[in-house]
Amino acid sequence: MRTIGSMVLMGLAGALALATPGAAEEWRLVLDPERTEITFELGATLHSVHGAARLRQGEIVFESGGGAAEGSVVVAAESADTGNERRDRDMHAKVLESQQFPEIAFRPDEVIGEVSPAGRSEIEIAGTFSIHGSDHPVRVEAVVDISGSELEATLELEVPYVAWGMKDPSKLLLKVSKEVVVRIHAFGTVTPP
Repeated sequence: MRTIGSMVLMGLAGALALATPGAAEEWRLVLDPERTEITFELGATLHSVHGAARLRQGEIVFESGGGAAEGSVVVAAESADTGNERRDRDMHAKVLESQQFPEIAFRPDEVIGEVSPAGRSEIEIAGTFSIHGSDHPVRVEAVVDISGSELEATLELEVPYVAWGMKDPSKLLLKVSKEVVVRIHAFGTVTPP
């Protein structure tokens, strides 16, 4: 049988654990499509191809102390643009097949590391990258900076598009890398529970 004193001590210990600054909290992040920049780079013979794509929407719920995460970050495949009309037409028709696969998405499952409620944090995010009709497990490093309710994050992901079933656009004299590097500079609003 517990005494009143031991019950009070247990209650205080529980309250202190919840009030500890490092205690995990559930946060909701809503990305801003207007300010978020998504760029990509593909190595090719004599030069690299640079392009950009637009964020359609992004919302993620995660534990600040690390752990489970859910939500999605969605890019419109048809928004991918390298500034070269002919190359873009081939990219959409033959590689991305944007009409058939209109969305590229990332669905996080887990945050590895602690996200500080203020300042800079370095974390990893594990989840599923969906492109060209297939799902692929990925793990990506991210640098997150929170100031008030504003969040800024940068991350980089190497996508082995040929290994993932997309066409290699190399031609007789033009050879391109089998991986494309995707960089995201994201901005959004984060709200605590």
